[in-house]
Amino acid sequence: MLEIGHSPVMPGHAVQTRWGSWIRAVEYLAEYMDVLTDFTTTLPETAKCVQDLCELLREHKAQLKAQTVLIVEHSVEIVANLTKLEETSVPTAHNIASKLEDLQMQSEYSRTAGAEDWLPHTTELLGQFPEMFHSAMASCSIKLQTVLEKHTCLQLFTSLTVLDSAQLVGARKDIKDYVHAIPALSQVSAEEWHRYVGINKADAMELSAVNWWDARQDRMPVLAHIVVIHLFLPTTSVDVERLFTRYQMLLSQRRKSLTENIF
Repeated sequence: MLEIGHSPVMPGHAVQTRWGSWIRAVEYLAEYMDVLTDFTTTLPETAKCVQDLCELLREHKAQLKAQTVLIVEHSVEIVANLTKLEETSVPTAHNIASKLEDLQMQSEYSRTAGAEDWLPHTTELLGQFPEMFHSAMASCSIKLQTVLEKHTCLQLFTSLTVLDSAQLVGARKDIKDYVHAIPALSQVSAEEWHRYVGINKADAMELSAVNWWDARQDRMPVLAHIVVIHLFLPTTSVDVERLFTRYQMLLSQRRKSLTENIF
């Protein structure tokens, strides 16, 4: 790769538990597909794996490149949303339901979208594979719907939207509709709840969710306390996985004799 002027960047290694690693691996393939194809022609086809790779690239290179470009172009918004959800200093629990709804609508629309709605590089490469595009989008839509239907916290996150004053306008106003998913709301008095759901639209949109509730702790103390706790509920397992990684560095296979006294 150096000889033909390309950066010697090693391919990304896809790790099953790290969604970002899969995207980076596909991005690498999309960028270096031609270079990798040329490189494989210099390899002696003595090993079965090399023979299979060369045959795959000879017969299906165009389709493989189209698939990688499709994934890269259509994962930009998904990656951006997932990256935001990884942040721990910003509350995301009250917004995740609307983001998932947008994602569902996007994937459902893409199942039937015509070529004029495809993104630029997808249009260029997928003109010869229209069925592949619709099949891929249909699979994504079905997979997403299946995952969401089985998600045990979806009802909770959907109910949390009512605790965001900016989303209150179109929400149901009866507290009984939310107590099952958010049991803590049973501690809120009817007077305090009606004071909240009765706010005007202009007042609801003036601040971020955290700042809005912080400014109203005196008027709605019980509800404000419950809301702030729920707004910062973790929406991903990122923190847990990062902790496993950090502790593995401390308690590696060769450091199993650490105790509380010498930790």
